[in-house]
Amino acid sequence: MEEYALIAKNHQIICYNQQNLRLPATGLVELTECEENIKGRALMELLWEPLPTEERFNDWGAPFSERMYEVCLQRIPVFSDEADIEVKKGIVVTNTAIRVLPTMQGNYRAGQERELDRFAKGLLKLGEGVLIYAQDTTKTWYFVQSRQFYGWVLQKDIAFAESKYWEQYMTERQFVQFLGSRQALNFIEHNGCQNREKILMGTKFVLHDAGREYFIVSLPRRDEQGKLYMLPITIPRGGEYYAGEPGLTIQNIKAQGSKMLGEPYDWGGKHGYRDCTGLISDLYLVFGVYFAGNSTMQAAQAGVRHLAKNCTLRDKKRLLHKLMPGTVLYMPGHAMLYWGYEQGKYRILHSVYQIGLQSEDGVLPHKIKRVVMGDLEQLRTDGKALLQHWDAYWEPRIISCN
Repeated sequence: MEEYALIAKNHQIICYNQQNLRLPATGLVELTECEENIKGRALMELLWEPLPTEERFNDWGAPFSERMYEVCLQRIPVFSDEADIEVKKGIVVTNTAIRVLPTMQGNYRAGQERELDRFAKGLLKLGEGVLIYAQDTTKTWYFVQSRQFYGWVLQKDIAFAESKYWEQYMTERQFVQFLGSRQALNFIEHNGCQNREKILMGTKFVLHDAGREYFIVSLPRRDEQGKLYMLPITIPRGGEYYAGEPGLTIQNIKAQGSKMLGEPYDWGGKHGYRDCTGLISDLYLVFGVYFAGNSTMQAAQAGVRHLAKNCTLRDKKRLLHKLMPGTVLYMPGHAMLYWGYEQGKYRILHSVYQIGLQSEDGVLPHKIKRVVMGDLEQLRTDGKALLQHWDAYWEPRIISCN
């Protein structure tokens, strides 16, 4: 396929998203179709996730003790089975992490102190809509559901919205989105003070008006009572701001991916950067394609092809020559963007924590912790090439085939 050829049209992307929203294994949720109330029993099942059984460590490298878990669990409210809880609506007013438990205390495996916080689920972007199910006992956290995740978010980062306005906001199709990887947005608050927000790839603003050199958009803010209000701001037209969604083409996929090169790896988006699936999700969201929150859920999406267990390396290489650039390659615990066959290498773009390096002492772990351009011959820490681990793929053209 030509790099500039349109892979799928807008109505086909919408249709594809609807398929994935109907698949429970993806974890994707159409928020506007959720019930207005939830029973206590169902909510308690969401609130009480299984705790890790392996030894974990905190931000200071000390064991994460039973007492630490108890403190976190005591913050979770308790509801009776038949309680009927109203589901409130909210909008994210600043990029924020969504957590397994209501705490910012890190939770790490041995050897990963301060690097891979296992309580981090994902990153919610400025302007995302959420459902608010509960508040913790300290009134510091909300338990929310986004399109990809459910978990705990700092209360100060969410603004309440009236249901009618929230639904209108969530279905608004006139928007401007940011196509860069990240950028600081400077603006004037309603009280005249200067402020700044970090804008990430795929952040969308409701469009009100446009001139030759500017857009007038709405920036969601939170007042002193925790309620939503919209602040009109002016942003430059052109550059990285784009009205609507760009066409899904190989050229545009590569252009978006290239913007993330060199950025830090960030498990669960805790520090505002991307892990392997966060890269895939942010990239394709620009085109309106929804991706699930982790590699297992993404590999359960419609159109993902799983390789036969007896698939040989030769078979895999033959298949790669047929796959289009922009295809997402999966293996247990990791996702990569296939770049194509270049200079005798099967090139990939991925956000990777570490790889294996061959040495006289065997294969040693080598931490990269970046978004890099690599190839499928690179090793994992078990000494096997990425190509050997590759076991599933999703090709963009599947959108137009459904």
